[in-house]
Order: sequence, then structure tokens, then C-alpha cells
Amino acid sequence: SPFAPADKIARARNIVINKALSINGLQGALYVAGNWQNNLGVSGFNAGVGEVRFMSSTGKQTISTSDAAENFYKLTIANTSNQASSDEVTLLKPVTVAGEFNLAKGRLLTTTSNTLTITNNLASAVNANGANDTYVNGPMRWDPTSGSGYEDGKEYLFPVGKPTGKYGAYRPVVIIPTLPSGAPGTVQPTIYAAEYFPTAGPGIGSRSFLGILNTEYWEIARPLGNVDAVVKLIYIKPTSISDWSDVEPCFTCNVAIAKQYGGTTWNFTNFPSTSSGFDMVKPETRWSGDATGPVYSKLLSN
Repeated sequence: SPFAPADKIARARNIVINKALSINGLQGALYVAGNWQNNLGVSGFNAGVGEVRFMSSTGKQTISTSDAAENFYKLTIANTSNQASSDEVTLLKPVTVAGEFNLAKGRLLTTTSNTLTITNNLASAVNANGANDTYVNGPMRWDPTSGSGYEDGKEYLFPVGKPTGKYGAYRPVVIIPTLPSGAPGTVQPTIYAAEYFPTAGPGIGSRSFLGILNTEYWEIARPLGNVDAVVKLIYIKPTSISDWSDVEPCFTCNVAIAKQYGGTTWNFTNFPSTSSGFDMVKPETRWSGDATGPVYSKLLSN
């Protein structure tokens, strides 16, 4: 039975919705050990405030619907099959999560056309036990629909990664919004999107960038709205100094968050302040001997 506790499920059973299904009550939960197929779309599934947990221990799972997107309130990925080169849960349609997204175990495969979107405005809506076998493989979006949108200054996690990442498969990015001052009407609905790629970034080959910037990059976009934000990434201490070379604009350190100005010049993200990269509270630069830890951009408007 899909309603059985996780330790009672012995076989993978598909959930096929041909009649209206709803989850009621704060403790409502639906355990899915097979595929999810909603043949009625929006009219077929009412998530209420309940949880849908994908928790197969035997193989892949898929999520599909006959409508434009599937809507969950609380979505948990807890697939423990740990296939060496496959994603445990695959979106065949876009998925929207209005309450919580919990990434407990396993990989979630998304694409540009089948994206995961979080609409809760609270930064605590995403919880990830990120690891080399637990991440979102593909793009995901935050699109808050409540009030003024994001919580000012809070960390919004994108638990993204790719299986071939040189510095580990789990390579998350965090967006820290700063709400504009003034009347609430000045705050436009804002969407952030992010994806990780374990390859050289576009155009990097023509620059003087070496080392880590030739092996990975994040694509972080604001497709809608005017809420600016700081970008937080995790610096990974190299295992070999041969991984690193001085990186423009920081010739005395080994990694820096930089931005292109005027189409030709790279510098710190709040250039022309020449000391902008050396804030030790929220550092924009790291040296090869530094311990693994975060690096931050300054406030970005694009």
C-alpha cells in the first residue's frame, strides 16, 4: 500500500490517478515507491498541506501529469537506490512545490522544460541533505508568490549538482536577496533560477582564467523582477596546488568572484572599489591554503 510506513513497503507500486485524490490534514502523507502518473491533471490531485514522499529502494521513479505541471505542497525525495550513473527521480513534466521541498536522499533530474519551482516565500522551504548522491541534476527556480516575495537577507538554497563534477557531484549555490527600500509597490515579483555545469564556462576559454574556472561554472539568472541579491558559493580547498593559478583580477590569490565590465574588463563585483574582494566576513576571494568555505559576491543587479 502506498500509505504504509516506509519500512513496510516491500515492492515498488505505481500511483496512477484516474479519479480525484486529495491529502487532508497536517499529518497526511503519501509514500510512493513506484512512478507517479496523474491522468487528470489539476482536477486529479489536491495536495492540501500533505506530503508526497518518493522513496523507492529498488530503482528509478518518474513524475508525470496530463496537465501543464504537477503541484505538490510538501515534496520529499528519499530514493535510496543509489544507481551509479542514473537519476533516481525524473521529472517528465514541470513540478511546483508550494510548501516544502526536502531532498533527503537521491538525485532529482530536471530539464529546462521540466523544471522544479519553489513558490514558498520562506527560505526554510528547501531542506537538503546534499551529498555526492543527493542533489538536483538540472535547473531549479524560486518564484515566491506571497506578499513582497523573498525574506530580506535570508539564504535561499539551490541544492544543484552534476554527476561528473570534478570537486564533487553536489555543488550548491545560495541566493541572498536584498529587498529594495521604499513602498511595497516598488518590489516586483522576482524569479531566480540556477543550474550547475561541470565544464568550462561560456567564453572562459578566451580569457586568462585557469584552474577551477576551466572545469565548472554556475548559471544563475533573474528572469523576472527587480530584487537584487548576493551570490554565495562554496570554495573547495584543492588537493593539489597544480589545480590552481593566479586568477585575474586577484593575482595574489587563487579564486575570486568576478564580473565583466564593459565587455572587456573583469574585476570584483562591486568594482571600482579596489578593496572589495578582501572582506573577511563575507570574502570574495580565497587562497589555495584556505580551508573549504563560502565565497560571496557583492550585491548584484544582473
